[in-house]
Amino acid sequence: MLSYRHAFHAGNFADVFKHFILVYILNFFNNKKDHFIFYDCNAGAGLYSISDPFMNKNKEYENGITKILTKKFSDNFINNYLAIIKKFNPSKTFLNYPGSPYIAKQLLKKNNVINLFELHPADFKILKDNFLNDGQVKIFNKNSYNHLVAKLKSSTVNKVVLIDPSYELSNEYLMVLKLMKEIIKIKKITLIVWYPVLNKNKHQLLTSSLKNLNHSHIQLVIDKNNKGLKGSGLIIINPPWRLENDIKNSLKTLFENFKISDDLSKLTFENSITSY
Repeated sequence: MLSYRHAFHAGNFADVFKHFILVYILNFFNNKKDHFIFYDCNAGAGLYSISDPFMNKNKEYENGITKILTKKFSDNFINNYLAIIKKFNPSKTFLNYPGSPYIAKQLLKKNNVINLFELHPADFKILKDNFLNDGQVKIFNKNSYNHLVAKLKSSTVNKVVLIDPSYELSNEYLMVLKLMKEIIKIKKITLIVWYPVLNKNKHQLLTSSLKNLNHSHIQLVIDKNNKGLKGSGLIIINPPWRLENDIKNSLKTLFENFKISDDLSKLTFENSITSY
């Protein structure tokens, strides 16, 4: 697991998809009167530069953020996401991609807290340096599988939790499923779980657990014939009740920018939302 570095994939289509929805959800909670806490279970380094050899090895951002960064959109939700990315790229040249810790920092009000978990020692050091002396951000060099639930149980406010591991461990889907089952028992939780779509379809272990849950399930397949990453999905437990009405068309717009062809690409949106 410690061989994985998110910089290899920073800014790819899966990142854009995930972070677009994260921005929407964090803004939803920002508009509530009550404060909330954001938990990122796999924070990474927080910010990624194309000068980083990891990020430049495969240049996955060329099939992601650079396809839309300089385009003009009439969609307010897409523009809200792009406005954050553009803060880190003030010229028209793409140089940096902010991960979810930096995205959250740009959005959250001062009375809202950010809790970041990162186990990789190198990324943890970078993350800690990036948020040095920032009292709003708490950083833990701990395994979120072992330490997250206790922190969630100790909080009485609204909580937004993002789980997006590498899934490189052979039993990681089972570990995520176990964590999901523990988290959904806790009150005032909105849970976001990201997964990759790969050949073995191990993500079905997660998606098959959604029956009778208040949820949205969104999957973006870019190239079903790809032997590696075909696409990615997001499971959102207790999502904002307007999520589908607000961003379904936005997702279709993003999909049109990333798809390979009508035959190889597909966007699916499944909803079972009451209210939240």
